[in-house]
Amino acid sequence: MSREVGALVLFAALLTGLELLFPWGHVPPALTAPFALAGCVAIVVVAKALGTRWLQRPEAPDE
Repeated sequence: MSREVGALVLFAALLTGLELLFPWGHVPPALTAPFALAGCVAIVVVAKALGTRWLQRPEAPDE
């Protein structure tokens, strides 16, 4: 089991080292905001369409 733990520690150290060597891999948070907003809007639109189609019954004519 100690080999697995050692391998995980080594892997984490390599990832941290690579992150320090290549800092341009990070994306600024403001760059992803439009994609997050578009995703939220898409979720709302799809949920509204599915809810309208599956949950609402057609109106019955008044007699």
